[in-house]
Parts: sequence; C-alpha cells; structure tokens
Amino acid sequence: MKEKFLKTFLWVAVALALLPAAASADLQFGDSVPGYAIATSTSPNTTITLLDVTNHDLLGGPGSLRGIACLFVGPPDTANPPGSLVNIYATVDGGARQTITLNAANFAQDHSSGKQEFTDWLPFHIIFGSLKLELNRNNNASGTYNSIVCQATYTLFVFGE
Repeated sequence: MKEKFLKTFLWVAVALALLPAAASADLQFGDSVPGYAIATSTSPNTTITLLDVTNHDLLGGPGSLRGIACLFVGPPDTANPPGSLVNIYATVDGGARQTITLNAANFAQDHSSGKQEFTDWLPFHIIFGSLKLELNRNNNASGTYNSIVCQATYTLFVFGE
C-alpha cells in the first residue's frame, strides 16, 4: 500500500512540476518578430509617443511587451530633492490608460560630468492586441535634466500559414 501511495505521489509531483511549463507554452503563438522602440523627450511636460502598435492585423497575432528602460540625461541635478520624473502612459487593447511613474532619484547615478541615471530594464510580460506607450517628462521644479530617453522591447507573434 505504501509503495502505491509513493508512486501516486511521485506522478502528482511530476505533473505539478510540469504544469507551469505547459501553461507558458500556451503563450507562444508561433513565429515571433522582435521589436524595439526609442523616443527622446527634450521638452518638459510634453507627451510623445514611444510605441504605437495599433494595426497589428497584418501579422495576424497578438504581441507582448517585454520591457521598458529610461535614461535621464543632463547636467548635475540641482533640484531639492534631486530627481526628475517621467510618466509612461500605457493603453492596452483600447482600455483605460495606465500610468507608470519613474523618478530619477530612485536609480543609481553616474557621477560623470554628463550625469546620467539609468533605470535599467524593467521587465514586463503584457500580452496585447494593440498597445500604445507614451512618455511625458515632468519637470515642475522636480529636476533639471536636459532630456529623457526611453526604450521599449516587444514581440509580435505571427500565426503559421
């Protein structure tokens, strides 16, 4: 009896261990086309488009936002407290616009004469049919950076022919 219990337990354990792999396999839609977008904001309080994938029907499948990174570029920050903000607005499948706010003060500083702060890549895994990313550099007395450069990586999935 004990041997049968151990065999059953072993089969259940193996099945549970493989379940996440099987679930993630469902997220692969066929061939994929990697994508990269970059935008630079040099004007405070102006919204610009970082990525606009709204006519994805040509490729036939959904996409996935993989990551976002921003670089704050400028002279030494004299604001008190130091830091500059960038708002990233994400609209997925025509839904409500969501805001991600990044503050330069939260990231490591490059103390060179050109002073830069890099957020590093912030990972995402957002499946979309359409996606619009916009960025807004907010400098209302919160920082003195000359510009903010943001990047996004994504994958578009193509269904087989």
